[in-house]
Amino acid sequence: MTQKQITLKTYLIKNIQINKNKVFEDDDMRYDFMLSRFGKTSLTKMSIDELKQMLCFCLKNVSDIQIAKCSEAQVKKIYDLWHEKARNKGVMALYEFIYKITKKRINTVDELTKSEATKFIITLNKLTN
Repeated sequence: MTQKQITLKTYLIKNIQINKNKVFEDDDMRYDFMLSRFGKTSLTKMSIDELKQMLCFCLKNVSDIQIAKCSEAQVKKIYDLWHEKARNKGVMALYEFIYKITKKRINTVDELTKSEATKFIITLNKLTN
């Protein structure tokens, strides 16, 4: 990250901390919200775009933050890479591997968020046959 990005991230985190009480009763409520929308409980681990969305929510500029679901192309890529690279090509093995990477139990690949799917695809690409 560049110095400007670090400064922006610090500014956004500070403003979220200042304004969080406008929408959240306590930190546990905020953590639950952040985990459900971004898959993270720490502001420092969030991207600049995620922090901007969180700040808009804290300032009541938006009523909710939409969760970006994975695309059909990402789902197809996950299945294609899994069948190409996995030893055990079963669906349950795929779901267990997804859990190891994302720490999220799922029933279908469609339940992944866009960022989780991207993270999983990158991991699959790094696997050797």
